[in-house]
Amino acid sequence: MSYVYIGEKARWERPFTVKRYLHPPRAEEVVTMWPDGKILFEPVSTDTWPWLYTASAVKLLLGETFEEIDFKRIRYERDKDGIPVHAFSCRCGGISLRMEAFCTAERSPAAYVRVTLKNRTPQPVMQKISLLARTGEMVRLTGSEPDGYAHLNTNVRNWGFIPAGFRFDGESLRDGNAVLRMAEIGSLHPVWQGNVKGVPWHLRGLLMLTCEIPAGGERDLFFTFRREGQPAAIPEYYVCERYCDNDPYFVPWLPNGSGNGRIIDMLLDMSGAE
Repeated sequence: MSYVYIGEKARWERPFTVKRYLHPPRAEEVVTMWPDGKILFEPVSTDTWPWLYTASAVKLLLGETFEEIDFKRIRYERDKDGIPVHAFSCRCGGISLRMEAFCTAERSPAAYVRVTLKNRTPQPVMQKISLLARTGEMVRLTGSEPDGYAHLNTNVRNWGFIPAGFRFDGESLRDGNAVLRMAEIGSLHPVWQGNVKGVPWHLRGLLMLTCEIPAGGERDLFFTFRREGQPAAIPEYYVCERYCDNDPYFVPWLPNGSGNGRIIDMLLDMSGAE
């Protein structure tokens, strides 16, 4: 049985990249950017059951009716040098949106995000953009099955099954697991919608922002998103890392580990090369 309502008849479709990886090597979080305007932090875990995974995520919603970005209509961009700075763009009525993100090169990285809104109309517009944040079941946040073998369904109403634990302190969103900070937030007229009776569950814990964009002009919004507090290191990982770094036999020749290094050693020995 599906953990997330799919709502469409299963059919073979053209492959589509549903997430891009932002985190650096040796990071303690898997940080991904999704085509529905979502940044997701998944702490590295020793759990072997995918449906036990928890994550923290923030998602963009647009306009007065809190519309989701239509991920089926986005256009991916790729850095020509292969640097993991990912972006996508799409049209949302008279506004075009571009979202770009990358991570810092740290053990517990921060995701830096820039959202560019461009007004394609001949009149100035007041554009509302909202940030919805949750920490909870990853399958709810991603909109897919635990094993990933399902069509992506970003239905934001699934987020309503996760309690709205984030709070706004006037400068940042935080829930003890993750923290989101936004640049120049005062100029964006922030309005916080918490656990208000009568508001749909999936729209509680919502930070609403409004910016004026002149005719033909654009506006950039910047925010950072990262885990809060000290990184939760896995002791066994550090032990293995320290041991291998001090034993030349385990020096990795290729990015995916010491096994390749030993294979290359054997090939060089066999060929007499140095």
